[in-house]
Amino acid sequence: MKKVALFDVDEVLLEMWQPMIVAFNKYFKTHYTFKTFPIVVRDFDKNRDKYKDFAFYFMQSDLFGKLQARRGMKELIHQMQKQNYDLVVVTASSPLPTFAEKRRQNLETEFGPVFRKIHCVGSTDKTSVIRHYADQYDLSLFIDDHPYTVAQSVGVVTAPIWQDNIVRRPYLNKITKPMYIARHPTDILTIATHLEKQR
Repeated sequence: MKKVALFDVDEVLLEMWQPMIVAFNKYFKTHYTFKTFPIVVRDFDKNRDKYKDFAFYFMQSDLFGKLQARRGMKELIHQMQKQNYDLVVVTASSPLPTFAEKRRQNLETEFGPVFRKIHCVGSTDKTSVIRHYADQYDLSLFIDDHPYTVAQSVGVVTAPIWQDNIVRRPYLNKITKPMYIARHPTDILTIATHLEKQR
């Protein structure tokens, strides 16, 4: 059976909020904390143009190039490799070569050269890339931290999986499409194993 796992990066493979809060406070001279920053993220999701200059600043920073793997993710990736999954990244990061290369190097530093392909799609919808892979595999998983993005993959992949994220939890209430929820990376492996047994 051909299997693929498609991963978003920020807050799925790599920790992003804490470094972003540090950069945001420096750039805007504010004092946000992890508890108060969700207000900014929800505003960013609605008004991306308003934060365009900050996003560029953050992507140029050393912080962006040195994000650390989320707890449990290295073990998950290693386990999925052992179980013969092709691992692919689909991220909304900028496709500009400088930023895409920084992203690739960061992922390789944290996980090694394990990803078959890293797609930086920018503001383009991820669905066409996801569909491209889903059509080629018997079993396909897509893991993202934004419920809206996961909802777009329902009916495209075998398992649309939302990686629980406290900042984006409020969006979940507005989603009516069925999706799996992973509270911890081990949940992703549990979902994958369950689906394999059904095939």
